[in-house]
Amino acid sequence: MRTYQHIDWMLLKGFRQSRTNPDTGRPFNQQEIADKIGKKQSYVSRLEKGHYISPDKKVVSALAATFSMQISDFLGYIEKREVETNFIKDVKVTHIDSTFIIKKFTQQYNAKDFPYQDGVLVDNPDWIEGPPILRNVPDAYAVVMPDISMEPRYREGDILFVNPEIYPTRGDDVVVQLKYKDRTICIIREVVFMENAAPEDADYEVPSYGVISLIDKETIMKANYPVNEDGEPMGARHNPWALLTSNADCFTISETEEKAAEMLESNVSNVWTEDSGKPLAIDIHPIVATQRYRFLERVTVSLKATSTKTAKAEVGQPTIVTENN
Repeated sequence: MRTYQHIDWMLLKGFRQSRTNPDTGRPFNQQEIADKIGKKQSYVSRLEKGHYISPDKKVVSALAATFSMQISDFLGYIEKREVETNFIKDVKVTHIDSTFIIKKFTQQYNAKDFPYQDGVLVDNPDWIEGPPILRNVPDAYAVVMPDISMEPRYREGDILFVNPEIYPTRGDDVVVQLKYKDRTICIIREVVFMENAAPEDADYEVPSYGVISLIDKETIMKANYPVNEDGEPMGARHNPWALLTSNADCFTISETEEKAAEMLESNVSNVWTEDSGKPLAIDIHPIVATQRYRFLERVTVSLKATSTKTAKAEVGQPTIVTENN
């Protein structure tokens, strides 16, 4: 006799969300489960709501196959448990224990009227495995370094991991998000100063950051603090932060164009708006980890030549190997 009265099918939702769909690299959704078992999405929805006490054995078999499990093992996960059961913390679940996925922004943005030539479009993201330091940071993301403006710290192609939940401080490398027309574009910079841009009599704070690229920083330092052939400074050096501050781009963070207009009316300094022809700074986030690519070219001769690029990944990332035929 076919019965599954001991099974709490409402636990199916938590279980599927804790498993990785190998086709997408992300947790299963209802439509993907429905496609696998030959049912409509509404069927899976009703199953997860407990409307079906004893589904057909073909359905149970297809569900188990979807997760690459035997029927008995699969039912062992879905059987009745305590209310606080959390499949994400189940030691048998491999997806959450080993990897988690965050957005990655790659597309360069070098539009004619945009004031920076090293922008990255915050749109059309793909996905990448996040480092352990960003686990449990729901809005974490990654940006691919677009050019040489932050060398030697970051090279073109390096992947920079960003934590939007913490505030930057002087010396941090950051991703500055800019609103330009109907797009959001980011640039990568180092913070050289921070200040409250609000009027002195204001009872609120307006965060303002001075940022600079490393290539500009090096140019300024060499021009003002020359070195000899051994790389030693020639003459006395003063506080370099004061020099860098006067040459930095200053961004006062504003969530919207309307808020920026309000700050201008309140005599807040360094507010960029569309009317000024400059992009609106809407956020600034610290870079907390890096996956560095160091390409080694090797050519082997057999039936065909193969160029193999090997990248040693850091911050807990696996070694990544790609082949270009």
